[in-house]
Amino acid sequence: MKRRIRSRSDSRKAKLAVLVLALLCPLLICSGTQGQGISSSQAHPAHNIFRLVLMAKTVPMKGALSANSHRYEAEDGTAIYDSGDEYKSASAASRGLDNLIKSATRVVKQGTKKDGKGRITGRRVELSFSHGRGAKPEIVIAWTDGPWVERLSSTSLPLLLDFESQYP
Repeated sequence: MKRRIRSRSDSRKAKLAVLVLALLCPLLICSGTQGQGISSSQAHPAHNIFRLVLMAKTVPMKGALSANSHRYEAEDGTAIYDSGDEYKSASAASRGLDNLIKSATRVVKQGTKKDGKGRITGRRVELSFSHGRGAKPEIVIAWTDGPWVERLSSTSLPLLLDFESQYP
């Protein structure tokens, strides 16, 4: 009787060990690839980790029907804001992006936004907004996607570009 209980217990332990390894294996593989970092022959910088801090409905930009906003925090504490404004149509969203461009202090870059397959989905801009002497300029990356204008903003362009590269 004791032998049967032991074998069931051993079987449960083995199943538990397999389950734990199955859950940990992807984490170990990912951490192994991140650990290679810049010393590998294909030097890829590691991505920052962004933590969602706040989600809210917000006041839409002029002409937009609705808006939402998310606040993220980078590992170093820098805030990243992600806002989406929905317009009546893609052309209305394009006009909304034009209005945002007109309000910027400086246009850093203009181009197109592409999806994961390389297809152009809309217009994309990088903008700078000054908020007075001594204040860091706010950097905004914005693009159109159908009837939406998506905006990412922060004081750090490198963090914004990293966040955008991980954007769903």
